[in-house]
Amino acid sequence: MAVTPNYSWPVPVNTDLVKDGAEAIKDLGDAIDATVFGLPAPASGLTLINTTTVTSQSTVSFNNVFSATYQNYMIMVAATFTSDIVTTMRLRVGGVDTVGTDYENQFLKALHTTVSASRFTGDNTWNYGSASAGNTAFASITLTNPFAAARTSFVASGVRQGPELDLRAGQHTSSTSFDGISFLASSGTFTGKIRIYGVQN
Repeated sequence: MAVTPNYSWPVPVNTDLVKDGAEAIKDLGDAIDATVFGLPAPASGLTLINTTTVTSQSTVSFNNVFSATYQNYMIMVAATFTSDIVTTMRLRVGGVDTVGTDYENQFLKALHTTVSASRFTGDNTWNYGSASAGNTAFASITLTNPFAAARTSFVASGVRQGPELDLRAGQHTSSTSFDGISFLASSGTFTGKIRIYGVQN
């Protein structure tokens, strides 16, 4: 008998007796099974941190969802709004929204065959999308460095009834460690689901 170089699995050699072949295959199978069973599960790309169902609220806040475990986060928003609005979000620290003028935002919007772009600086919220009253709007948001004492940035893509395509990006110009986030309707309320995932480092 010989063994494999990496895991020392037993393997027959050409001088072993043919009558022992079945036993050799069994020994190899047992060794492989024991090794694979003991290996750690592969890390998944996304880890669900929070799922919240929102019902007729103008604001929903998440505390302690950002930590040193992840640098990047994926946030999925699917909600129906009662007004035609631009949908906004704010970063939080210690259960309190950060409302200074450090939010910067750039967006590119396509509605039918018309494309428009705008830039906002010195705001107290980020715009991550837009919504039409009574229709479900979807947004996918990637957030980078919220917990690090560095500038936090985001990229968001979304769609609303129209259809209207929304692409947005922005940064928070202070080097602050944030642990939470709020989603707001500038008028009316919204109902739906928000999911926050940590992206594997």
